[in-house]
Amino acid sequence: MADVEDYLKYLCINTTQFTDYDKYESSIFNPKAKAAYREEMFPQQCAAAYELGKSLLER
Repeated sequence: MADVEDYLKYLCINTTQFTDYDKYESSIFNPKAKAAYREEMFPQQCAAAYELGKSLLER
């Protein structure tokens, strides 16, 4: 189970599809929710990516 959990933390989910949602007609995305998710998760995902790269170099 640990292998699956390790893998899942590197998945990219809830990604941003457009840089400016006002330029596109799309009823399936909530721009405010996407922005809030990115604000919270992006720094954590960057830190996880850094740690992954660091661990790969140490092997």
